[in-house]
Amino acid sequence: LENAKNLAIHEGVGIVTVSLAWLGTGFGDGLGFACNVVNDAFENGVLWVNSAGNYATSQYSGMMRDVDSDGYHDFDEGMEVLGLQDVRVGDEIDIWLTWNDWPSTKQDYDLLLVRLESDGSYRAVEKSDTKQVIDPPQEHLTHIVASPGQYGIVVWRARDALIRMFKVLSRYHDFEKHASVTGTISIPADAHGALTVGAINYTNWLTGPVETFSSQGPTVDGRVKPDLVAPDGVTSTGYGSGGFFGTSAAAPHVGGAAALLKSTNPTHYTAQRLWQALTDAAVDMGVRGRDNVYGWGRLDLSSILQGTPDI
Repeated sequence: LENAKNLAIHEGVGIVTVSLAWLGTGFGDGLGFACNVVNDAFENGVLWVNSAGNYATSQYSGMMRDVDSDGYHDFDEGMEVLGLQDVRVGDEIDIWLTWNDWPSTKQDYDLLLVRLESDGSYRAVEKSDTKQVIDPPQEHLTHIVASPGQYGIVVWRARDALIRMFKVLSRYHDFEKHASVTGTISIPADAHGALTVGAINYTNWLTGPVETFSSQGPTVDGRVKPDLVAPDGVTSTGYGSGGFFGTSAAAPHVGGAAALLKSTNPTHYTAQRLWQALTDAAVDMGVRGRDNVYGWGRLDLSSILQGTPDI
């Protein structure tokens, strides 16, 4: 990522779009290496357009809570398992756990994947149990599902570990309950220098709502994200008429719009001016003004391009 950023700066690239997330590299507060890369790009004249992420229904955030003092987090009263939806044989389960101790910690947390047994008990089928000494505050596990059943996530804290706010993120499966929705912006979409884009299905373009999975703000340090929303579910060369979904589809619309705008006056439209023009022209949606669901609103170039030469 850093090499690509350096090349973009060296070659004078004015706009990039990035439709990926660097999971387990920070806590959503705009800090960390990936965010530093984005910020450096913007400071050197590159408009960095980043997908917000698709984790509104597959991320949980909360303060460690252990009512019965057995080491396991209580997601709800009497519930220590965070259930996964629609797990099928052959699926890959990919889970990340991180807690608010970046960049390194000695507070030891572990992550377990469990399956419901016929007697009503849960059995661990995979775990990530790094003993944090001076290590990043993260655990990560993957598992290929070989047996049908109900699967869920358990978070454990060592007896001598301090209570921390933590996040659990499932890459491929939604949670049955307790998805956080807010505060789910991915990394580096949480960077100060990222123009962050959420998604509205194109069939609901004028009215909303955003896609249920479209990650929402605020960031952990309290900033409003995303900055704009753009369409997904669209026809594309790669995906055909079946539709290209996700904030990964929405972000390139904003990048393309920025390129069209820049082409009308390349020297005038710096990265900062492009950012300002795009957000100023957005059509407000949701609650009045900027918000953590739609940002400044839906992408709209019409008011900017009136009276400009054909492009």
